[in-house]
Amino acid sequence: MTLYDDIYALRGSANISNRVCVALIKASQDIYDEDPATTNHANRVIWANATITTDGSAEAQRFMWAVLADTTVRTAGEAATDAQIQSAVDANIDKYATGA
Repeated sequence: MTLYDDIYALRGSANISNRVCVALIKASQDIYDEDPATTNHANRVIWANATITTDGSAEAQRFMWAVLADTTVRTAGEAATDAQIQSAVDANIDKYATGA
């Protein structure tokens, strides 16, 4: 089990933060290509546009806790793979894509 102090330290990791940023940009591009009938698609496009126009950095900071809450990422820590980070990002998009 990962200690809270370890998780908090990961929150400030440039390695993880940079990779979350890239995962967000990739997810945004994937949203542009998804079927418009996808649940929450309109809000997802709004979210993707906002994420890309800020180069993903601000959104990466918002997403860090959600990514670190993912058991796989949290357990792997700095050794988390890009695929694990992408999966954690993808799993949380609809929580942030609210159209607000």
